[in-house]
Amino acid sequence: MFNDKFVYTVCIFGLVLSGVYLALIFQRLSLNVVLSSLANLATIGGFLLALYAIGIWKNKSKLAFVYTDLLLLQRQV
Repeated sequence: MFNDKFVYTVCIFGLVLSGVYLALIFQRLSLNVVLSSLANLATIGGFLLALYAIGIWKNKSKLAFVYTDLLLLQRQV
């Protein structure tokens, strides 16, 4: 489903973000600030995942439409 480049990019991005937030925690910021920031990142991540899923869905529905058209054309021939 996912290619290796995408998985590596997500893993590296996650490691960088976790390092940044651990640094913030160890600098004695309040837990509310850190959790709020994590919630914002989760919202952005959910939005990007939804965009990705919509893109996959559009491609599959377009391919299914073309396939049914080809089947109808084949029956007519």
